[in-house]
Amino acid sequence: MVVLGTIWKSLIAGIVYILAGLIGGMALMAMQLKMPEATVDMKQMLISFFVSGALLAAMMGPLARSLKLTMRKSVMVIFGVLFLNAASVVIEAAFFVNGIIPKDTLPAVLLQQFIVSLLAALAIAGLFCRRLKSGTSIICKGSFFQWTWRLAASAMSYVVFYYIFGNINYRLITGVFYKANMGGLSVPTAMETLSVEPFRGLMLVLSVLPLILVADGSWKEKAVLAGGVLFVAGGLVPLISQINVLPTVVIVASLFEIFFQNFLTGAVTAYLFSPQQTESRGLYF
Repeated sequence: MVVLGTIWKSLIAGIVYILAGLIGGMALMAMQLKMPEATVDMKQMLISFFVSGALLAAMMGPLARSLKLTMRKSVMVIFGVLFLNAASVVIEAAFFVNGIIPKDTLPAVLLQQFIVSLLAALAIAGLFCRRLKSGTSIICKGSFFQWTWRLAASAMSYVVFYYIFGNINYRLITGVFYKANMGGLSVPTAMETLSVEPFRGLMLVLSVLPLILVADGSWKEKAVLAGGVLFVAGGLVPLISQINVLPTVVIVASLFEIFFQNFLTGAVTAYLFSPQQTESRGLYF
């Protein structure tokens, strides 16, 4: 029954995700903001939105319910995961896959992702989460300095993993496609990489930090949780929309690359923010 309930709720969330995308698109048209040109037909776009929404709901719905948060906090946590991951991908794509998301369309795409993520978070929380009058409080331990260096170290770990696994993937598989600018791919300069990736790493870390702080279990269990969320929301879901846009071999190779980059970043963040690594001092959410 639990599995069936998760399935039908996820399917409804997939439909809501489509509607959220359409609402976001119409809002941007009404504001006359410049959007990227469509790289796939409407049918494929709707299918990718549906699959993405259902997949995110199947992951975030049961997870948010297990945290025993109030509805408001559940929406905030889910929204943080959805928007920060989507925004980080969009920002990176504007610099590294400029043929798909030109830089002058970045504000419009980010606004659309904000609208879609907010509506999807409301739907997922409404479908899955219990309406508690009071829920778990997130108690963040550590001084301001301890928080700052842990955030910085977690974000920079992503940059390290990005360089290691991105370089391996580029040398073994994707390099020839980047050099040919296939599917809008372009090789970023060192300055672009150093400008974008630390910021993206910080967004990824912040997206899963509330989950790490409120979830029960050891840091290893939280590492699997955070890494899995970052892989799905920040890797698998964005790549679904690139089917028939990028070559299949690039998508598959990128999937493995992003798994190691995002999963290990989540693991590092879970370790650095585990109770064993922090000192007592209260900051309440």
